[in-house]
Formats: sequence, C-alpha cells, structure tokens
Amino acid sequence: HRCCDNKGAILLLMRTRTGGEVIGAFTRVSWNGAGKWIRDYDAFLFEITADGDLVKCKVKSGHEDFALLGQSDLGPVFGTGHDLHIAPSPNTNDCTVNVPQDGTYHKAAAGFLRKGTRTFKLEALVAV
Repeated sequence: HRCCDNKGAILLLMRTRTGGEVIGAFTRVSWNGAGKWIRDYDAFLFEITADGDLVKCKVKSGHEDFALLGQSDLGPVFGTGHDLHIAPSPNTNDCTVNVPQDGTYHKAAAGFLRKGTRTFKLEALVAV
C-alpha cells in the first residue's frame, strides 16, 4: 500500500514466476486502504503475449463502482470476483486471476487472462 495508496493513477506490471507471463492492471484513480470499492470508468487488466500483442480486459459498463478494492490487509484487488488479486508478499503467497464471463471485467479473447481461475506467484512486480 505504501507504493499505491493516494498516489493517483497506477500502472501495475507483473511477470509470473511459473510461466513467465506478463500481466498488469491500470487504474486512473488513487488506491486507499478504506475497505471500500473504488469506482473507475477507465480501469483495465492486460496481458502482453509472447508475440508482443497487448490483450486488454476493460471494466464492464455498469460495473465501474467495483473496479478495484481499497483494503489495507489485501494487496491490489480488481473486480468483485477478485478478477485479479495480488497477494501481500506475492513472490511467496498465491495470487489469483479469474476473469469470468459474468465478472467485473470483460473476458480476454485469448491468453493467460482467458484460461479461467489461475493461481500464480510473481517473479517481479512494478507499480508506477
């Protein structure tokens, strides 16, 4: 939270330890630890494929009020179904990605974000 709370727009860029996938998330609004859902009309999840293509999963219309969760005891959480959840100490604790058809974010057409519920650990995480 020290890297993200009350900092304005945040871009998270991550590489998984297990398969080396490059995934990320963007929010235009500031994170906080208030324990409430945060509205963002522009939030999205993304993957950079092995071919260098960018695959985006935008927040769905009508779901913007649940784009991200600001809760001090959790790492970054995007979506009500924890479409993307980065655990505290993500290099040793399990993180999850699950972008269901009825979730907060549009399902990806292909790639890591399309494969259903996945558990992974991170090799690297950068927040800018």
